[in-house]
Amino acid sequence: MGLILLTSSIPQGIHYLTFYKTQNKNINETMHYLATYLKSHPHTRIYFEGFGRGVDRYYNAWSYGTIFSILPTIFGVSEFDIASKEPNGTSFHIDPSSSLSFFNSKEVRTPDSSDLLIITALSDVGVLDSRIAELESSHELLFKTSNHPYFPQYTLMSIGAKLLQDWHISHSLSNYGNPYRLPAQSYVFRIR
Repeated sequence: MGLILLTSSIPQGIHYLTFYKTQNKNINETMHYLATYLKSHPHTRIYFEGFGRGVDRYYNAWSYGTIFSILPTIFGVSEFDIASKEPNGTSFHIDPSSSLSFFNSKEVRTPDSSDLLIITALSDVGVLDSRIAELESSHELLFKTSNHPYFPQYTLMSIGAKLLQDWHISHSLSNYGNPYRLPAQSYVFRIR
């Protein structure tokens, strides 16, 4: 019992305490920045790193509609598009009534110059510091949050899930591509 408490319950409790305090602020500040940017750059196409279509492949896919609705609902900005650069899952179905390419098309695109790439801890791919450094060297960093403290999800289960991913062993959480919930901050890059 003590081992589970030390390796799972306490780290997970600290993670969720800091996750809900820090990541909610990150999303709010990122969306506020995007709303301001989109008002002066309408018709911009946005990509979220690691946001793909189909819950069979992307653990957080169920939440994307809510995240994407923040800009028009809260900030009144609607002249933009969100597209996907990630492979589609088999459970994805087109919603022809959606105004966003993310939902109304199965097309997987490559970001073009002047498109935006958003990085958050909600990504279904692990975004490590090396990926952030690579993006900073090849694209223009427009915005970065600076909210602390944040304790990644270092639990027995997440470490096990990461090891199984690294060993390419399929398991019930194979669609959970970001077990540590990184990066700690959110980023907005403009593609060069």
